[in-house]
Amino acid sequence: TGNAVEQSFAVTTTGRLTEPGEFENIIIRAQSGGAAIVRLKDIGRAELGQKDYSIRSRFQGKPATVIAVYQQPGANALDVSKQVRATLAEMKKSFPEGIDYEIAMDTTEFTRASITDVVHTFFEAVVLVVIVVFVFLQSLRATLIPVLAVPVSIVGTFMGMEALGFSINMLTLFGMVLAIGIVVDDAIVVIENVERNMTVHKLDPKMAAKQAMDEVAGPVVAIVLVLCAVFVPVAFLGGITGQMYKQFAITIAISVVISGIVALTLSPALAALLLKPGHHEKKGFFRWFDNQFTRMTAGYTRAVRLIIKRFVIALLLFVGMIVLAVVMMRDIPTAFLPPEDQGYLLGAVIMPDAASLDRTGQVSDRVSEYFMKQPAVGSITTVDGFSILDSQNKNNSSTFFVGFKSFEDRYSSANIRTQNARAVLVDAYKTLSQIREGIVVPLNPPSIPGLGTTGGTEMWIQSKGDATIAQFAAVVDDFVAKAKQRPELTGVTSTFNANSQQLLVDVDRDKAETLGVPVQDVYSAMQTMFGSLYVSQFNRSSRLWQVILQAEPSYRLKPDDLTQIFVRSSNGSMVPLKSVVTSRYVTGPDLITRFNNFPAVKITANA
Repeated sequence: TGNAVEQSFAVTTTGRLTEPGEFENIIIRAQSGGAAIVRLKDIGRAELGQKDYSIRSRFQGKPATVIAVYQQPGANALDVSKQVRATLAEMKKSFPEGIDYEIAMDTTEFTRASITDVVHTFFEAVVLVVIVVFVFLQSLRATLIPVLAVPVSIVGTFMGMEALGFSINMLTLFGMVLAIGIVVDDAIVVIENVERNMTVHKLDPKMAAKQAMDEVAGPVVAIVLVLCAVFVPVAFLGGITGQMYKQFAITIAISVVISGIVALTLSPALAALLLKPGHHEKKGFFRWFDNQFTRMTAGYTRAVRLIIKRFVIALLLFVGMIVLAVVMMRDIPTAFLPPEDQGYLLGAVIMPDAASLDRTGQVSDRVSEYFMKQPAVGSITTVDGFSILDSQNKNNSSTFFVGFKSFEDRYSSANIRTQNARAVLVDAYKTLSQIREGIVVPLNPPSIPGLGTTGGTEMWIQSKGDATIAQFAAVVDDFVAKAKQRPELTGVTSTFNANSQQLLVDVDRDKAETLGVPVQDVYSAMQTMFGSLYVSQFNRSSRLWQVILQAEPSYRLKPDDLTQIFVRSSNGSMVPLKSVVTSRYVTGPDLITRFNNFPAVKITANA
């Protein structure tokens, strides 16, 4: 202290290891004086590898890394798909040689195709409405007035959707398609009455429009209120049904209200401006159509008079129709949403208990070979070691995703019967059920993405009492057996197995204490040799990576390999693991899931 310091230096030393060779040079043991040094490379090896070897992925039968992208709640699926594709295209520029990417499955393709179909239906509906209105009004001027109600109502509906925060989706588009036929009704009522006043009362268009509004303003308002009374309550339904149909119902209600306003304001004004008094004699098609329609009207009038005279018989017929409708409703199968061709299928491979990942992969490879031969299939992705049915990593399970070719290719007149999703699914059931090494279950995707893991029926059996695993398994097996006998169910499957073979290792704690072997060291040795142990980290490419310690596969193939493990005691001597542990085979469930906090088993089936 007190002396001036002219320079200062930073003291540095070697940081974390970064290369496998540096790890291999770690000194494991050295004798005093350095006579003998044992390094890691003398008894093992270090390599850059996978974090987890319990899962194997393949695309078109070739090794691949599978990346699943899920959108955040509230995000637009089409925007997410577009951004992911753009990001992948940008990342590809920096890929190493020989590395490429493929989009195996994009669920938004179904959404795009559906929206395209709805838009086509939208314009088809507009054309049909124009034709029908023209055939009945038989005047281009008169037809123009109710037809103008369509774009005005649609524009107003878009404004209402924007104010309520709705998006242009399938439900709102369906609502507008249905509304197209409804919004012209009010305008037609007005125009028909204006035409009648001009013909019957010989009024000029302006006076005819004024008198028509005095006569039909009330009925037009009533029509709007009745339609709103039908659709608005749907928006207040509870649960997922209410959430699904809320935008659909409100979209129709907005269209109907705006069409009523148009009928009370724009339609009479246009009628007064566009319609002309006097009518020419009908000729050709219109004369024939009017004659046929007049006959039909006369027949309908006679039928109504007959019903009025035979009121009791008509009432009995009405009651009978209601009863018949109730009976048929009870007999016709019901479903939340029908299964659709969404452009892909998924499925599971279930192997026997204790089947290795290699055995599972052999069966999944056969599944891949089958689907790659199908003309409707564009790609097949398999993930061995993962069960989609219970979302767990299991060596005896595999999951596969089948991406179809475009809807345009499959839905041509020549392919629609054999290349739709249902036809592919049925054929897959027939063919893949012949695989004896395991159970292959092709499945439809859920009707609503995110609502369930798969399509079809999903059931849970809960154990709410004190039943043992064996008793619970007996109930599940009995239920599955009876469900398979139901003609309306196919592919009834449960992944629960209470008799999975397991190797139970008992540690003799007293003996371990006597020999000076810490029990924790016994468990650490078994974890390292038969599993894996996370011991450290290293830096590479500006990221932290884990250092995993495990035995070579050849030294952990058999239960007898336990006898080859030694643990260091407190006095420094090596104690064989077999002297403090015993092992035996037992049976038990490989996985216990819970539903609402109770032990439960999920059962899936297709209707």
